[in-house]
Amino acid sequence: MFPIEIFHSTLAKLVEVLNRFSIRFHLTGGITAVAYGEPRMTQDLDLVLDYDTALRNRDAFLSALVQAGFHIEPTTARKALEGKMMFQALDIDQALN
Repeated sequence: MFPIEIFHSTLAKLVEVLNRFSIRFHLTGGITAVAYGEPRMTQDLDLVLDYDTALRNRDAFLSALVQAGFHIEPTTARKALEGKMMFQALDIDQALN
């Protein structure tokens, strides 16, 4: 189980990328459960985005996530944005080996 503090650097990197592209968002999944005090073993971020804005700069946005240190599955992420669905990003620096 991870305390919420462990996600601060991950969230800072994520928010920087999202703000750079003016993409509104909210988080869901395990990290939000941790934030509300429910212990969870989680390392990924489940993203729900302003898909129209994200699609306008899709490739640059996904590239920026990778450059910031996130692992995404590119084909899955592209399809998720096009289908206005959630996708996951994993902070490589915080991942358990």
